[in-house]
Amino acid sequence: MPLHPEGSKGKCTSCHACVKMCPVGAITMGEPYKTNEKKCISCGRCVVVCPEQARLFGGLLYKAVSWKFEKAYSEPKQPEFFYVNV
Repeated sequence: MPLHPEGSKGKCTSCHACVKMCPVGAITMGEPYKTNEKKCISCGRCVVVCPEQARLFGGLLYKAVSWKFEKAYSEPKQPEFFYVNV
């Protein structure tokens, strides 16, 4: 997957919450602010559990995708109903 969380060495307090919650072991105890992009499945658990908000999705690709998502879903939508004639 192309989107991987990025860690901030300056904000990271090495609490290792992200290491413990990563289901694929993409974050190590020695460098909890780094993500092994080959192992990462972009689940976002490390971002959610970080008490210091030191891990975030970022980069140019993330900004482009988030802009497109916000543009498409910023307006409330009415539900659509489909009737199946059986």
